Amino acid sequence: MLPGTDAASVVRTDQERVIGVDMSTLKSIRWQRLRYYPKTRLYPTVPFDKEKDKPLRHPTPDEVSKACELVDRKFFLMNFGRVVLVDPNDEDSVIAVMEFTPWDQLTETDKENLNFISTFLHQSKEFVNPVGSSTRSWGV
Repeated sequence: MLPGTDAASVVRTDQERVIGVDMSTLKSIRWQRLRYYPKTRLYPTVPFDKEKDKPLRHPTPDEVSKACELVDRKFFLMNFGRVVLVDPNDEDSVIAVMEFTPWDQLTETDKENLNFISTFLHQSKEFVNPVGSSTRSWGV
């Protein structure tokens, strides 16, 4: 540590460098290391058509209840503050930086920007396949 610097300023500077977020507002950051749950299926008993990449039926109320229990055990809701998601396989890799702002604290420009990007994403979804989709193809 350099003379005349305190530990907090060193941490802030390092956080700015790692995630590229201006720390001058002194908002706290919640660093969240993700757990990876490979092959987690919310509805393992619902038959799935791999060719069409769709389930063959809706889940029953009992299956929905069991899925909710699974989610309550393994996952948690992030809905406030500034959160940094770190890759569980590479702690030097940041997956996302999220900042939650209450709707009533957004400016009109913020709301217009959100409307623009959400409209764009909604209109583009027919051209994008999820990574895990069986219809996703690479190359020619």
